[in-house]
Amino acid sequence: FMYQFIEKEGNKQTIVALPALGERKDIYEPLVQKMEQFNWVLFDLPGTNKQQLEDYSVTHYTQYIKNVLNQLEIESAHFMGNSIGTWIIQAYYTQYSQDVLSLIMLDGGYFFLGDINSHTHIDLPKIEDFDTLMHAVKNLVNNSPAADKYLYEKYYLNNFVKEDNHYIHHSDEVALNVLSLEVSTVDYRLTETQIPIYLLIASDGFYSDSPQQVDQYIKEFKETNTNTEVYIVEKGQHFLPMTNTEDVVNILLDVLNKSTEFHK
Repeated sequence: FMYQFIEKEGNKQTIVALPALGERKDIYEPLVQKMEQFNWVLFDLPGTNKQQLEDYSVTHYTQYIKNVLNQLEIESAHFMGNSIGTWIIQAYYTQYSQDVLSLIMLDGGYFFLGDINSHTHIDLPKIEDFDTLMHAVKNLVNNSPAADKYLYEKYYLNNFVKEDNHYIHHSDEVALNVLSLEVSTVDYRLTETQIPIYLLIASDGFYSDSPQQVDQYIKEFKETNTNTEVYIVEKGQHFLPMTNTEDVVNILLDVLNKSTEFHK
């Protein structure tokens, strides 16, 4: 399945979560573990685990999400996205605004990607042996503020699958490039929304490289989406669900309580 439904008895609110490009729904495991008072619907992106589809477009994907939520009888939810997921949840809101209680955008979505850089073809890595893979993953994990480095390491190792005598990335390369090109050429940013939007920005990444540019993008986004609240996650990196989990969880619990009050 392209999704996982985690339902806890007695929970009334649901979070729908989409990962970053090339990542898997498992990236949300640290948040799921620490936010047990919510039901979760975790989605993979098209092309995950080499899945072959006739249509990899954002529109087709949002229709798929809508169909899954209908099957699960979920009428409304909070929608969370990381990186490319932030633009996709805005596209979903454009089509199905009645489903969305709030938007939680993790390090993306507040600017048009085409203004930053034009799309270039993505070539997925092929790693010759497990020792090389393990070395690369350990370097990544050791340079990360992830609270649970074992979980982080396990996650990234599972991003690669063995094929013959080497390791390849789990994603379908065609799917990655279709999605990357679409969000680089179509501006999915919302305007004049009527729901709360919570923007969490990683301090270690685009923000640290270009703080003035980020501040300008935030200002422009807030001018057309006045219910937006912005939080800078210190020691956070682009994949926020797995970096500085404690601060991310504290922010999310606070903002989701605010969202509940907003909808009363």
